[in-house]
Amino acid sequence: MAKLEAFKPSETLSSLLSLQQADGGHDLQKQRNVTQCIVVLLGREQVAIPIRSIKEIIEVPKITYLPNVPDYILGICSVRGEIISITDIRLMLNLKMSEAKTRKELQKERVILLDGDRFITGVVVDTVVEVIEIPLEEIESSKNTLTGRLSDFSEGIYKEGGRILVVMNVNALLNSNELAQFNY
Repeated sequence: MAKLEAFKPSETLSSLLSLQQADGGHDLQKQRNVTQCIVVLLGREQVAIPIRSIKEIIEVPKITYLPNVPDYILGICSVRGEIISITDIRLMLNLKMSEAKTRKELQKERVILLDGDRFITGVVVDTVVEVIEIPLEEIESSKNTLTGRLSDFSEGIYKEGGRILVVMNVNALLNSNELAQFNY
């Protein structure tokens, strides 16, 4: 398990992917029956996002507001010339937010560019916590554990020590009616 205490906001996923490539990459992960994930905080929930679905992690960019869109669509931004929609999935999934954030907590927010089958979109997360490997056989069904919208976008849950991580199904999220209509 690699903590991201030294993670610099300007770094991209390439540094995280080097962890994956150091042990033989995605093919070796399949052989070992593990998936590498980035653990993020969404409100009060710890969510594991598979690295294979992440294009890049960036600081929250300047976002251009769009009129007549749901509250969870924050707007659009340009990332190296590519127009990307930015979503606050905490709002979209009705996740309980932590109390009012301090300036320091706001500086920890990141945008994760998710690369789906059809398009790329950015999602705001409270903070990036760590990179972990999750054994595939230890991902349990979340049907009886999770309630609400988060369960719709979950591959399952992973229990580690005293915590429970929700393993996100990125394609289900990006292909949802809420996001698919905003693929720019």
